[in-house]
Amino acid sequence: FQNADGLDEENDLDVIRKQLNYPVGKDPNWVLSVLLGFQQYLILFGSTFAVPVILSPSLCVESNVAVKGILLNTMFTMCGLATMLQIFFGTRLPIIQSGSFVYFAVAKGILSKEP
Repeated sequence: FQNADGLDEENDLDVIRKQLNYPVGKDPNWVLSVLLGFQQYLILFGSTFAVPVILSPSLCVESNVAVKGILLNTMFTMCGLATMLQIFFGTRLPIIQSGSFVYFAVAKGILSKEP
């Protein structure tokens, strides 16, 4: 049928479906899946690495490499655990849970306060 503009919606949807690389029921091959997963990892790495490194001077551990390593290890471990919980028990979407910059300004402000 035609909509109010005189366009045929069914034909338009068929054209759009033919242009999609991966519709809902189709999966990419395993090589492309690995490459796309590595791309997601690179995106995750920047934000997950940045939060503890930027907050470490406010935590007074900028010169203690061991404590920085513990912060980074904790951050990556908890992001991995949250991702696994999301994949198996949450909404089951293939997304990566990572560090958030939402509370970064608040945390930086609280940590910069002198006692």
